[in-house]
Amino acid sequence: MRMKKKDVTIIGAGMGGLFSGALWASDGYNVSIYESHYASGGCAGYFKRKEGYYDVGATTISGMKKGRPLEKLFKKVGINIPMTKLDKAIEIIHPNFQFSYYTDIEKFHREFHKTFGIDARDYVNDLMLIEERLWESLNIFSSFPRIKITHLCKFIFSKNISLLKSYQIFTKTFYDFLPKEWRRNEKLISMIDQLLLISTQQKSRTCPAFIGILGFLYPFDTYHVDGGMRILCKGLEELITQRSGKLHFKEKINRVNKAKNSYIVNTSKEEFETEVLISAARPGIINPNLQKAQKWTAITSYLYLDNFDLKECHYQVHLNKSQRDLLNSDSIFISSSLKEDRNRSTTHKQIITISTHAKKGCSDISIKEKFKDVIIDVFKEHFGLEDSKLNFDSVATAKTFTYFTQRVDGEVGGIIVENLKDLFKLAPNKYNQNTYFVGDYSFPGQGLVAIARGALNTRSI
Repeated sequence: MRMKKKDVTIIGAGMGGLFSGALWASDGYNVSIYESHYASGGCAGYFKRKEGYYDVGATTISGMKKGRPLEKLFKKVGINIPMTKLDKAIEIIHPNFQFSYYTDIEKFHREFHKTFGIDARDYVNDLMLIEERLWESLNIFSSFPRIKITHLCKFIFSKNISLLKSYQIFTKTFYDFLPKEWRRNEKLISMIDQLLLISTQQKSRTCPAFIGILGFLYPFDTYHVDGGMRILCKGLEELITQRSGKLHFKEKINRVNKAKNSYIVNTSKEEFETEVLISAARPGIINPNLQKAQKWTAITSYLYLDNFDLKECHYQVHLNKSQRDLLNSDSIFISSSLKEDRNRSTTHKQIITISTHAKKGCSDISIKEKFKDVIIDVFKEHFGLEDSKLNFDSVATAKTFTYFTQRVDGEVGGIIVENLKDLFKLAPNKYNQNTYFVGDYSFPGQGLVAIARGALNTRSI
């Protein structure tokens, strides 16, 4: 009996798997995605409760500006996801100040000067030009960290060569790249550090400038998906199945063996041969030498409010000393549904996901209660809401992420890059002619915008 053969097999239906599946299916390939969980999206997915749909993580959507990864991907596959650009990307609440990170540049500058007493126009304009060149360069080096001569020539003869004039973005930390006036402002550095933790998983004094620039500016391109991550996941699922693809839920990949020009894949239900293999899970499933450890896990709480008391979609709250000591964390990130979003809650509740960074393995029962206590304190202090208003559904720890996402120690957040050399140690999106890696274990892998770029690299777009 001949073994069943498949065109393209994708391990994992996280966002890397869904993005890649949509791209390959749109190019006419028969795509099969295998997911051990019962729903797609992974750490950026969703789950259902009687009051509505919760996002697994406090996820932000960026990269929709023309020419950026999500915009390119959605245009390529022909999908229209209902989303709204936010006026305030993030409302940042510090014990000593409050800052609205507006997506409109003029509003941002006025807010920046009012809060920190600094005119940021010239410096931020310079950063935006560098940011544009960095994203355009990622479009060119689709095989990175393996550099091809053709890509290098294209870079040299493009306007992106101007990045070499700002070579210090590759040699300095983001903190050292900041103007002295910024570095002397403790309030500002505190805000930047917590902002960078969201997207780069590290603070300004260790984050390379070229990564810090992307992390600091990403909120300008922030959107709210109407209906939450479920709508994005379901939209991609439908596109894949409409184009002859298939998603296999609750079917785990047991082992993968290399054949001559293909792979033999054994799942919990079948065994088959595949011509193309894309791992949206850990690269170690194909080559253990490519596996790098992530630094963080997350503690995440899910709750709802009977009324829409939170006015903004995203908040980052800097914790006071007692709260920091309790959680061993500096801030929490709040993501909430908006009043005009009718698709998120079946009972018109405000659905909220709150998360914070935690050390891997942090899963003891006491941390759940501590997290709830901190949330109650935050909502009392900053939003004037008593604990009776907060309807907690659950709290997730490293153990939860390990169980549902099959990630060792509940790892989340991407591989931390501390210098230019670290980039060359990451798993390439295209490993060889029939093997690919996508998601936050590969290059690039910080946030949905980077994961989308990685998926595009599998098709060299």
